[in-house]
Amino acid sequence: MTDSHDIFLRAHTVVPEKKQKKRNQPAGKEAPWPEEPPWPDRILCFDCETSTHDAAQTLNFGVYRICRLVGHRYLCEEEGLFHADGLPAKKRKVLEAYIRDKFADIEVKSFTPKINLLLYSRSGFIEKVFFKAILDKTMIVGWNLPFDLARIAVDWGPADDGGWSLTLSHWLNPKSNSDH
Repeated sequence: MTDSHDIFLRAHTVVPEKKQKKRNQPAGKEAPWPEEPPWPDRILCFDCETSTHDAAQTLNFGVYRICRLVGHRYLCEEEGLFHADGLPAKKRKVLEAYIRDKFADIEVKSFTPKINLLLYSRSGFIEKVFFKAILDKTMIVGWNLPFDLARIAVDWGPADDGGWSLTLSHWLNPKSNSDH
């Protein structure tokens, strides 16, 4: 007999604003969508690689790219890796050796033609890449995004609507000196 488990996902949706009718468009004949979708200027794409020795599938390392929309294509402007905060030194040294020997596959023209891959800890990736992407209104995409978001989370808990919520970072509130 197998156990069944419920999985709940939560998404944020935005209701599009109604556009005003064009003057030469007959009443009641509104186009269902604009001719071209409004694509964001930048995307952050990431994927996580996990342990296979236990059911938790904890984060080992991940890869990411930040791409900018140029014409009708997204071109890479930054590429890097990140690793679990507590990754053993032996495994971390493998990643450090890899980034020493490989250059980022940057497609956006830059002054320096060869740029090394960046390497962050999980918490460094959250602070310097992920949260910055959110603030810059960058679209975040992933190969299996719910799974990958859960790998970079430090905690989770029930949400008010019966689903669950992920905690990506804890910070110390300087006023109350408590962890948030």
